[in-house]
Amino acid sequence: EIYLRQEFSLSESTAIQGLVSYGYYSGEETSDNDSADIDWSQVAVEIGMSYRVNNLKIMPFVGYIDVDGDITGAEEGGGSFELEDPLIQGVNFDIYVETTAFIRIRLQTGSQSGGYLSFERRY
Repeated sequence: EIYLRQEFSLSESTAIQGLVSYGYYSGEETSDNDSADIDWSQVAVEIGMSYRVNNLKIMPFVGYIDVDGDITGAEEGGGSFELEDPLIQGVNFDIYVETTAFIRIRLQTGSQSGGYLSFERRY
């Protein structure tokens, strides 16, 4: 997976954030007498505005995610798949525990809706 993330500071506490990513994934599913190869790619673009106060950064964002995949070798003949709704929107809450390390709580709606918890360090 390849990420390009950029931050453009507007002031000491606010910034515009952008993200472009590409990933290619491959997997295999096997059951009893059947197996299938699953290959897909994902392209994502996000933009948001962040506001930081002390150790808390809040960033509402909007984005577009394109997923394109193929299933081959399945007993049913395989096929292709993609997201029905590629638009996403949400908010990130980053709690900084060190200068370059934070805990992220991400809430988003759209095709990949849900809540996510991650522990991150930037180098």
